[in-house]
Amino acid sequence: TLVLTGQYIDKSLLVSEFFENRDDYIIYVTAPSGFGKSVNIEMLKSFLEIQVDKNGTEITNKSTTSNFKLFTGLKISQQHPQLFNWTFGLYPVVTIDYQLLSTASYYEDMVGAMRLILGDTFKKHEYLARADNLWGLSCDIDTFIEYLDTEKYPTLSEIKIKTGFLYLCKVLFTYFKRKVVVLIDQYDSFVNSIVFGHNTAGKTFNLFQYINGDLFMGGRSYIQRIFCTGTLQVVFGGLLPVDQDLQCYPFLHKHQWTAFFGLTSEDVDALLEEKYDAESDFDIKHMKDYIRKYYGGYNVIGNATDIYKIQPVINCASVKKYDTVVNDNSTDHIYDVLSSVLKYKKVKECFIKLLQDEEEISIENDLALSENDFVTLHKMFSLKEHKITSNHLLVILKYLLQIGILSYKNYSESEYVLSLPNLEVKLKLRSCITESKTYTK
Repeated sequence: TLVLTGQYIDKSLLVSEFFENRDDYIIYVTAPSGFGKSVNIEMLKSFLEIQVDKNGTEITNKSTTSNFKLFTGLKISQQHPQLFNWTFGLYPVVTIDYQLLSTASYYEDMVGAMRLILGDTFKKHEYLARADNLWGLSCDIDTFIEYLDTEKYPTLSEIKIKTGFLYLCKVLFTYFKRKVVVLIDQYDSFVNSIVFGHNTAGKTFNLFQYINGDLFMGGRSYIQRIFCTGTLQVVFGGLLPVDQDLQCYPFLHKHQWTAFFGLTSEDVDALLEEKYDAESDFDIKHMKDYIRKYYGGYNVIGNATDIYKIQPVINCASVKKYDTVVNDNSTDHIYDVLSSVLKYKKVKECFIKLLQDEEEISIENDLALSENDFVTLHKMFSLKEHKITSNHLLVILKYLLQIGILSYKNYSESEYVLSLPNLEVKLKLRSCITESKTYTK
């Protein structure tokens, strides 16, 4: 998160972590909506990507580029000047955004969305079509043009869809003679088409596994590293291929990426002190306490660190008031999801206990959701499940934890004890409970 509403929240050291962890070939970091996943992907792209002119010629004087100027003065250039100078603009980069898949209600919609995602990804590199020294025996320009031609999208075959990203990596590697960094945002978006749409889980998982299995397992010759972000941990073999080189880093677990997704307490302190330190009549401590009460509470396991969702903190600091809740309406859809499952008596009773802090709610420490779990979620959200078991409750708690409605209170080797993170969540939850009508036992 480089710049938000005029305030600098410098997360550029994410770049140094990217280079320090060279053993991870495929990195998958999870966090709920609102914790900076997309901005971090964009930041990595801006730092890593080779800058070219309109003809595709590499700009050798990197200091003249807008991206170089963006990072000059940030922590990555100040604390790691040698790394900055050696690695800035070093790689061809393929950036894939799967967000469009979340709106695909049917399998055919998903295939159509994949065509658009492919086209958008290829368009970022359309300069390659003008490279005379590229096309020949190893790379076919007709195939490349087919991915660029919007009129041909409706007829782009599933085989072309499944092999498109790997083909683009091969072309970029051939052109730049350097391995490609692949950045994937909203990697798990496709599961929404199962949970909230009408997609068949098996068919959808198979398509997505085929597409990314080809990219992940077949790209060693062309790809330097793959960095993915998403919201959910999924049983791999459906979402990601089972690969010893894959490393999953869950939200609120202590690892090298933790501090870069969301704001830390130190970030909040720095933001407020920079904005209001000169105003002697403003009570910064009161504001900090207020923000922690309303927007903190996302506790990192095994660490005394709080993580905050970004936008509410920015909004709160901007209005300079600590007596009014500043709602983050961008995530209201999450509470629409919660309202639907609160119609189940067992789910409602569970959340009433969490609100009243009557007793501890715990789950097993395996957070991964399986293909069958997504089918269960679909039935619950569409009110097609009439008998709720302990397994149903476990699945919904695992899901709500990962989308940011729940946090960790405590943990052991075998289980996590859950809590509601902050007052903003509690107020919205209380409203959901009041408005919901019990649907079933």
